[in-house]
Amino acid sequence: MGKTLLAYSLFLSSKKLSIFVTTRHESYFHDYIPVYRSVGSMINDKNNVHNKAIFVIQSRSEFYSVISAVNRLSNCNVFIDELSRWVRPQNIEKFFEDLIVMSRPQNVNIILMTVRPQLFGTLVISQTDVFVLFEMRCYRDIEYVGKGIGEDLGIYYPLVQFEFLIYGLMADILQI
Repeated sequence: MGKTLLAYSLFLSSKKLSIFVTTRHESYFHDYIPVYRSVGSMINDKNNVHNKAIFVIQSRSEFYSVISAVNRLSNCNVFIDELSRWVRPQNIEKFFEDLIVMSRPQNVNIILMTVRPQLFGTLVISQTDVFVLFEMRCYRDIEYVGKGIGEDLGIYYPLVQFEFLIYGLMADILQI
């Protein structure tokens, strides 16, 4: 829950158009931010005056539908809560590579949350601009992330409850 809450706080703080993709119940989020179950419902919503949208999804097909729509946006943030729930481990590299290729020219920031960093291959780790390491108690996880970015993060082990490490520049996400 901590990683989702932290990402949600970044989502709320962002001045850019931001989309949050999650399985959490809509009652978890603020009332004033629209919650959608499909891209079509967002497109048809004429009352959405916010630059934020939350997608509560329950299936892989819904997830890929949202991601496909994201690929047509520009200058925005996309927060994906627990990517490993939607993309099979053997497909994460290809999925992320495609997402990077399509989103970078449009200035789309992808923010991923996971409790299993080892499911992401070296491409995902090396192409990530910002890491928030939060409550990492498994040395292999923190070592794996460190190797992917060429830094010795083992000196920060363990990150226990309420401890976190931010690596990278948050300005791109928050647009401060």
